[in-house]
Amino acid sequence: HSRLILHGRFFLEETLWHNMTMIRKTIEKYGRFRVLYTDNAVWFKVIRHNRSIHQTHRQTEYESEIGRACREAGIVHVTHKPYEPQGKGKVERIFRFIQERFVSTLDDPELPLWLINKKWSEWMRWYNTRHVHRTTGEIPQKRFDPKGFEPLSVTQLQTLDDIFCIKETRTVDKCNQFSRGGMTYTIPGERSYAHQKVELHILPKRKMRIWLRGTFISELPIIN
Repeated sequence: HSRLILHGRFFLEETLWHNMTMIRKTIEKYGRFRVLYTDNAVWFKVIRHNRSIHQTHRQTEYESEIGRACREAGIVHVTHKPYEPQGKGKVERIFRFIQERFVSTLDDPELPLWLINKKWSEWMRWYNTRHVHRTTGEIPQKRFDPKGFEPLSVTQLQTLDDIFCIKETRTVDKCNQFSRGGMTYTIPGERSYAHQKVELHILPKRKMRIWLRGTFISELPIIN
């Protein structure tokens, strides 16, 4: 409706984690929104279909990490109908506009990523607060309605690490240790968790929070 760009950032590659952090940053800036509408990229919606000559089984859907995070955050996640690209016309149009008006100005191929994002933040601020949209005839910020977002309390903000994360499970050995990514992690403390299955809430390159049957146990730094 408003055409406001809520949040954005350039990365060297598109990944599940980068998409997840963009959703989280939007929530931190504006509050919880009611609906997230996306395409069918694998990090949004895992689909197996029968349109391939190599796949003849029925369509089966599996919950993606982002779908799970949205559910836990109380956000309805909707994807556009497969094979109907017109369902995501608005976002494709703004992508084209960004390519024409912003990306095309980045003449130096050696421009560092941090500088690209600095320029992007300035451009996004201009677009949101000064650009008159051709279709609406108004500035996006003027049409934007913040009442569509539910502000989060301090307590709710503190839970985001355990929602917007990558969740995995591991079985703890008799030494209170488990392995991940070729590294061995030790759960601190005197209590033994031997032979029990723990849930890892992983924030890549930062930390992992360890839970056992809904109870927080410990937080460990990621060994890179």
